[in-house]
Amino acid sequence: MREQFEEELLDVKNQVNQLAKNVLDQLDKSMDSLKFHNNQLALEIIEEDIKIDNLDLSINEQVVRLIAKQQPVATDLRHLIATIRITTDLERMADHAKNIARVTTKLKESESREVDPIIITMHELATEMLEKAIVAYKEEDITLAKELADKDDEMDKLYAKLLEEVVMYSTDSIEEREWMIQTTLCARFLERFGDYLTNISESITYMVKGYNIDLNK
Repeated sequence: MREQFEEELLDVKNQVNQLAKNVLDQLDKSMDSLKFHNNQLALEIIEEDIKIDNLDLSINEQVVRLIAKQQPVATDLRHLIATIRITTDLERMADHAKNIARVTTKLKESESREVDPIIITMHELATEMLEKAIVAYKEEDITLAKELADKDDEMDKLYAKLLEEVVMYSTDSIEEREWMIQTTLCARFLERFGDYLTNISESITYMVKGYNIDLNK
């Protein structure tokens, strides 16, 4: 019975890792769609989001079945509860990647400009954080998980810096203003990535140590 439970738990863990990698792929492609004004890629990202939703649902259903069927001990139960929290945050991150793709579809070709370097840096930071989260979850490494919260502080500072630029920016061009508005929305979506990854850090800590910690302060 225990061996079967551990096999199913490992399967759940592998699916969570796959979900995280799918979200990472969606994030990278969404930024490519924005940088290169690739509408076709943006539409593909929007369509692919349903697969992430379905995988999230499948994982959660499997976790519920495991809890009901196996009545896991405290340590295993924490792992399963943390898994539900983590997949929920990953699914929300995928929604924000989809939102970035939607921005691409809203912008006209004439409104397309080079993406602000700050947004590029925010994307790179979000990618780094998600890659670390995948490793931290897989290896149950709470030290690495804690680094995510530290990185989120960097993300917040970048977003604040971008908002300062927006406030100082002045133009009579309608296209320029629309580009600025829409790409600032993208920066907000990336900033939320950092928040969700901090949540994941908290869930990993709960999974390993058995207590809740607030790293969003």
